[in-house]
Amino acid sequence: MAKLFGLAALFLLSSFAANAQDSEEERSKDSDKWHWDIQFQIGGILYEHPLKGVEQEEFIDYLGVGFVIDMYYKGFFVQSNQRRSNPAEIDIGYALYERDDWAVDAILKNFFDDMSQDYLEDAGFDHLESRDGAMGVALRYSHYLDDALLTVDVASVLIDEADNGWAVESFYSHLIPYRNWDIYLGTGLTILSSNVVDYYVGIDKHEIRPNLAYYRPGAAYILEAEAHAIYPISEDWTMRIGLTKSYLSDNLSDSPLGIRSTSTFVKLGFNYVF
Repeated sequence: MAKLFGLAALFLLSSFAANAQDSEEERSKDSDKWHWDIQFQIGGILYEHPLKGVEQEEFIDYLGVGFVIDMYYKGFFVQSNQRRSNPAEIDIGYALYERDDWAVDAILKNFFDDMSQDYLEDAGFDHLESRDGAMGVALRYSHYLDDALLTVDVASVLIDEADNGWAVESFYSHLIPYRNWDIYLGTGLTILSSNVVDYYVGIDKHEIRPNLAYYRPGAAYILEAEAHAIYPISEDWTMRIGLTKSYLSDNLSDSPLGIRSTSTFVKLGFNYVF
């Protein structure tokens, strides 16, 4: 399957290169311009992590502090998703093809956070090796509608040195302007291949113990529903309120490693725009 996505990516890249000549002059006008936006964010968060052993215990666990960075130069970009409740995920990529109402980008994207050795030891599975985060190389198709955005990512996911998997992620976000509020309602679906899921939450034969049975869950999905609102306080400050609810397929939550069937993220924060 990974080879199929590789061939599809190569075909798409060739097609975009062949058809992009008519817009090359328009894109070259901005080729030497450096666009950037940096925001400082601070606020409070409540996060029910998908891993049952990861809890908010210290004050710092409830504090969300950091920088949101967006940069663009000659087609290359570093991009946060300002339409999402949690823009912590940063995409690094290159704009392959752009039109008024749609675009195609090549991006690096994280689909699963790592499962650290500390967590496995705390959960009583100290004989297991840590699971690395699932980083994917993806083609993203973005379609711009009136007050809405639809994105579809098709990715080849690096699991380890020996094997790759795949993932498909789609997300629809709709903007509802209300007085001075920008309210974004969104829903998403992520489908992960069996080898990605087996690596992350599965138990291989050599990992079996009396308290840990063999488990190969196969392909899985994650559903998301989200509400996110932005309110301008001043010229430089905005208030942001967000709620994200994630629903994991049964074969994820049935893992003996301890995965919740649902995950919740709530935030109230403030952003300063430099």
